[in-house]
Amino acid sequence: MQVQSHEVRVLLLLLLCACNQIFDLHKTKLRFPDGAAKADPMCTDGSLPAFGVASRVVIANQCTSYSPAESIDLAMSSCGYIFAGAIDSDTTSALQLPSSNGDYFSDGRLAPEGDRLIARRFNMLQQAQGYELFVSSNGVWTHDKTLPFSVSTVVDVGMPSRFDPGAHVMMRQTDGKLHERVDDGSNTWPERAAYDAGMLTGDTSAYVMMASLTPDGRRMVFKANLLGGDGPTHIMYVERSSIDVAFSGPGQALDVPGQVGSNWPYLTENCGKLYYSDLSTIYVAEQ
Repeated sequence: MQVQSHEVRVLLLLLLCACNQIFDLHKTKLRFPDGAAKADPMCTDGSLPAFGVASRVVIANQCTSYSPAESIDLAMSSCGYIFAGAIDSDTTSALQLPSSNGDYFSDGRLAPEGDRLIARRFNMLQQAQGYELFVSSNGVWTHDKTLPFSVSTVVDVGMPSRFDPGAHVMMRQTDGKLHERVDDGSNTWPERAAYDAGMLTGDTSAYVMMASLTPDGRRMVFKANLLGGDGPTHIMYVERSSIDVAFSGPGQALDVPGQVGSNWPYLTENCGKLYYSDLSTIYVAEQ
């Protein structure tokens, strides 16, 4: 019996539908030319981001922090040295930064634009020497300037907001407070505000640390050890109406199903992903 052409088309259509169901092709996510999947904003002012997807491993390679630049699909991870790769990929390579006298760099904080990097410089004896700013052009990183952050008073520096028009960055200092400093273009980075544990958490005995800003600078996530370090440890969240005003607290603890750590949290601008680390492994939770 001769099969008519329209019957052949119907048969092929049915087979295609079956393949979609069997192989989940109907759930495939489109990716855009810049390499980053586009998502609708998930931030709602006055509401705590809700992460309903269990955490999953991004990198399990002795890594402590993760900073993605979504616009160019590039992420930096601090794994002893600084490594670079595509966002959410476990395939990374050591970043080549110019150095001298055997110095090396760690604690890399990639700017949201992906063309600037704050890194801490160490000598061969693994002693911190200072903080440096690097810039990238056509994929080549060069040293731009030594930043005025003293290693004797600055304990840690978080992921900054956008450098254009002027980056804000949070740092914990030896006084136990989180200090917000701003790039004014003259490499002095004046202080905008200082936040103590009582204001940020409602617990004056808490320890606050490892604070990072979203790319727009309107939201901050940080690690908090409550009750003088003897209580629970949380990833805390606080927001503000504009980058030009100070944060006000107290913040709120983020509820992350499957959370296994709270070190170096980083929240994407649309609140869609929360990165953090524990036991030298980078995790991500998604809304």
